[in-house]
Amino acid sequence: MKTVIVKVNSATQTIAEHQVVTKDGQPTVIKATHNVNYELIDQATGRAPHHIVTKRVGQDLHVSVEENGQDSDLIIEDYYDDADSALIGLAEDGNYYYYVPDTGEVADFVTELAPGDIEGQALGGTDYLAPWWVGVTDQAGFGILPWLVGLAGLGGIIAAIDNSGGSSHSYVPPVVDTTAPDAPTATVSDDGTEVTGKAEPGSTVSIKDKDGNEIGTAVADAEGNYTVKLDKPLTNGENITADATDADNNTSDKTPATAPDSSDKTAPSAPTLTPSNDDGSVDVGLPKDAKEGDTVVVEGTNEAGEPVKATLTKQPDGTWKSDNESFVPSTDASNPNTSTIPENAVQDGSDVTAQAKDPSGNTLGPVTVKAPDNASTDTPDTTAPDAPTATVSDDGTEVTGKAEPGATVSIKDKDGNEIGTAVADAEGNYTVKLDKPLTNGENITADATDADNNTSDKTPATAPDSSDKTAPSAPTLTPSNDDGSVDVGLPKDAKEGDTVVVEGTNEAGEPVKATLTKQPDGTWKSDNESFVPSTDASNPNTSTIPENAVQDGSDVTAQAKDPSGNTLGPVTVKAPDNASTDTPDTTAPDAPTATVSDDGTEVTGKAEPGSTVSIKDKDGNEIGTAVADAEEQLYC
Repeated sequence: MKTVIVKVNSATQTIAEHQVVTKDGQPTVIKATHNVNYELIDQATGRAPHHIVTKRVGQDLHVSVEENGQDSDLIIEDYYDDADSALIGLAEDGNYYYYVPDTGEVADFVTELAPGDIEGQALGGTDYLAPWWVGVTDQAGFGILPWLVGLAGLGGIIAAIDNSGGSSHSYVPPVVDTTAPDAPTATVSDDGTEVTGKAEPGSTVSIKDKDGNEIGTAVADAEGNYTVKLDKPLTNGENITADATDADNNTSDKTPATAPDSSDKTAPSAPTLTPSNDDGSVDVGLPKDAKEGDTVVVEGTNEAGEPVKATLTKQPDGTWKSDNESFVPSTDASNPNTSTIPENAVQDGSDVTAQAKDPSGNTLGPVTVKAPDNASTDTPDTTAPDAPTATVSDDGTEVTGKAEPGATVSIKDKDGNEIGTAVADAEGNYTVKLDKPLTNGENITADATDADNNTSDKTPATAPDSSDKTAPSAPTLTPSNDDGSVDVGLPKDAKEGDTVVVEGTNEAGEPVKATLTKQPDGTWKSDNESFVPSTDASNPNTSTIPENAVQDGSDVTAQAKDPSGNTLGPVTVKAPDNASTDTPDTTAPDAPTATVSDDGTEVTGKAEPGSTVSIKDKDGNEIGTAVADAEEQLYC
């Protein structure tokens, strides 16, 4: 289906315009106008259809602009009442030509057709600068219509007219375009479902696979844009070609294009760079998980101050091949994943960077260090970095944290085996990718080693435990009205490392908390013995909050938790009233200490926790009071 514009041109201007849509089952019907040219314009190309089929039906002219010519797309009614109008169009060379018959017979020109005749017509003959109608031309005393002049020769036309169109004469062939279009551009979309680009307007773009099989076509629009929809997406780096064929069957050169490769999104691990202050060299640690064809690009500055670069490529035998042996040598089987930049191959104090890359374009890095000073006589740095922080990700695939910038962080399992390394960036951030995810509560350590080979203390971390989703049983809290204490029942099914957190309010009205941790021997160890004491083997799963450690009537809560974060509780009770049935306390507290501040605004000291301290002047008048806190400190 195509859209063709029909302009009706007089001797000076366009006086009407019609639209023809092919293959829609509805021909466009217009009334004939005398002394005009009917200009045909293909909307997709901005030029005339190169070939049409004409048929005379009574006094009407039927025109098909499709190659097969089966259907009438345009009907000009009463065209042959006075056949003084012609069909004209703009060719690729920028000139206008009348449509002339494929046969070369004068009798087959559009204006000369007999009823029932069907003839193919193409642009040809004499070229014109404009599509305006030109009247009868006087040639050797004969009135000749312009579209006949110069096509069969004046003598031939006269003879054909004298013989009522019965003679056959040759004519000047139609203009034939033999110039191939420029090669189109071609880009495969990210999802591999289409190829887009630019081509000659109206040309047909063909997309072929690496074996030359056509996998899609499209026609470039009037702006030259085209889009080829692909039945099967290309997402694995496939190689394709695109070419353009114009209306005269001229085909351009092929344009290669490559589909995106979505099969590999994982880069190898980052390389490491370790300066050596012993001799000024830099060790290059190459990723052990790299695959054949992966590369590490190392860049720096040589002793002459010029940029220098080496690309090391992973070989089938596990070694790395360098393209600049004097800067970063190739490795061998004895130490396949380590190379060393010699001290005289890099400028002292200059930056050295390294980045890993795989054939799919995935990268990790770059990492950067300063090349050490070959001639340094400074006292070596013997101060270890601070211990790094370390957190295992929820999926157990990486360890992240903070360390001294430039330090190499080493992650080790519980047996001390190194399971991953990374270099902290300029902000001190690091990420260690783990080959084997840790998801079962594994214990690891992280340490940081600086450029002078000083190693920090180890930082412990625990991986998430995806296998444990069950919390220990809830603890119990039982108030005792006998003495105002609260019994804490600790879960018997708890495992080593499980905890119970007990919270409440002390006699001074301040919040207080104790965490009890299950020990290997089955007892529980408290971090606040005065609030909730540790247990012993005689009664391992019960502790008691003393009556004077909790405020009467206040809430006491307890919650169990395991190292995987599973919890049960909290449970809550009210602390009983110590004095409800207790024998009254008739023992006076110890005398407090007392010190007046230098500016005389306050008195501080120590007293029985929870007791009220009264300050009196020399005459016994009370001039201030305060309650001693849990630490026996008071302020007035």
